[in-house]
Amino acid sequence: MKQQPKFEALFIESVQFWEILLWKDNFNFSGVSALTAEKQVAQVWDIARYLPPAPERKFRILAADLVQKVYDEQVRRLNAELSGVSGPHKSKEEPKFTSYMDSFLDEKL
Repeated sequence: MKQQPKFEALFIESVQFWEILLWKDNFNFSGVSALTAEKQVAQVWDIARYLPPAPERKFRILAADLVQKVYDEQVRRLNAELSGVSGPHKSKEEPKFTSYMDSFLDEKL
């Protein structure tokens, strides 16, 4: 690759780091940023805007909840590993997230 003139100098700049990321492309993703103190799910879903309003809302809720639940489990396992606890036990300190699934399950699709 370096032998081709257009690749002699290739500079890559990091713009964002993620704790966890559900990625389709630059215009469709959800994740928890590693650069912010508050660990909230950030979302960009261009494909969702082509859905009718109710399914669009549910899509966004489900995508955020999926990322949230995987992140929560990652934090739980890391805390358990650091405290020397193994197995499916809950760690003492859980992430401060509210669940989107509770409101989703109460509504009809």
